[in-house]
Amino acid sequence: MTKKIALITDKKGSASTLFDNSHIKVYFRDEGKWNLTEDFLFEVDIDKGMADVRIKIEELVARLNSCRVIAGLKFAGVAYNVLDKAGFSIIEVDFKTEDVLDYILEMIKREELQRESENSLNEIPKPIQTETEGEYFINLIEAQKKQPDISSKKILMPFLKNNNFYKLDVIFSHIPPWINEEKNNLNIIIESSRISSNEYKMTIWKKTCNN
Repeated sequence: MTKKIALITDKKGSASTLFDNSHIKVYFRDEGKWNLTEDFLFEVDIDKGMADVRIKIEELVARLNSCRVIAGLKFAGVAYNVLDKAGFSIIEVDFKTEDVLDYILEMIKREELQRESENSLNEIPKPIQTETEGEYFINLIEAQKKQPDISSKKILMPFLKNNNFYKLDVIFSHIPPWINEEKNNLNIIIESSRISSNEYKMTIWKKTCNN
């Protein structure tokens, strides 16, 4: 289980990137609590070229040691490539405080469960049940990276039509228009929010006599 998470922050503790002279804050989870174990400044001079940037990020990887989860506002180019090659879980998320740590941990747990449930590349990805009965989760961005020819509708519609669920959380790169068009037919309630520059979270509930 993930016990260490590195956050990229500005001096106020809000989400930042590796190219903004940011702080790297490493947290360790022990007995249900997050403890700050390291806080150091990370500086990159892009004007020195991408080779120098790569060296700096490789040095960061070495310093983070056993921590293999990093979260910040945005990752791209050489930063993403070096971290990905080193086996990091790379989380793009906007945050204001370290309260985001539990959300990141839950996201990682759910994605691990989803990967375990995808036994075959030929099988259409399905939402997986979380630790709470009746609650499900699927990251469509990751699912469609693996199977780009499968539409969000093909993945979600069978579940929404046939499964007896209470709540479904879905991570999208964009909100598909078909789901709003079908919500009355499917007897569902939808709530969506933006969680980063290119990610949206949609929560879907089955309508009951109480809502």
